[in-house]
Amino acid sequence: MKIAFEPILSSDGKLYAVECLTRAYGKKGEKLNNTELFFKTANGEALNEILNYQLDVIEKNHHFFLNKKIRVSLNLNYKCIEFINPEALRKLNELEMLCLEVDVHDIQFLSENGVEFLNSLNNEIWLDDLDANEEYPHLNLIKNIKSIKIDKYIFWKDFSNINSIEELTEKYTSKNLRVIFEGVETNKQFSTIEKKRLLYAQGYLFEEFFEDSLKDLTLLLSATPHRRDNKLS
Repeated sequence: MKIAFEPILSSDGKLYAVECLTRAYGKKGEKLNNTELFFKTANGEALNEILNYQLDVIEKNHHFFLNKKIRVSLNLNYKCIEFINPEALRKLNELEMLCLEVDVHDIQFLSENGVEFLNSLNNEIWLDDLDANEEYPHLNLIKNIKSIKIDKYIFWKDFSNINSIEELTEKYTSKNLRVIFEGVETNKQFSTIEKKRLLYAQGYLFEEFFEDSLKDLTLLLSATPHRRDNKLS
């Protein structure tokens, strides 16, 4: 497995944050396609081991992120909470650039214990995989929610409907929340966000970086998006 960082860009093309992701590879170095299924079915102990690995890499590079003013988000699954040790809790609370993504469909985080745990942390909380047609009680329960991420399938379905996208954005920006659109894979999709100033974009349009090439992230601190199809043009 390798740690990758996927850029999150603002609508003016500037690097805002990166999401810390774990990529799985086969014996021959080929990228495996069932990583998402693994994370959905893995037990809490396995997920906690991955969380510790991610935290180690982030802490190792925290001066880089801090100096460049880059936020780092990582996914937190409720199943791993009971395995989190004091050292991991220290890292969660002390890495000031660290934001925690919580899946809105992870119902256990709505339990009293789940909400209590999240509210005990210093980190920004980002709600992940939101559907425009649903309402989320998380917004009233979890105290430190700063951003919401629109599910990529919702974005793909609605991105050509400017009015729909604007209404969705206004719904959350009016609550002082940042809105991040996932699944941005084409220049046309990015232009929908760019022209209408719809805040932030994440997806395969932007090159992801591994730990050993993090220094290249500085290229994204310019005003031009790092896009797979036309690079730094």
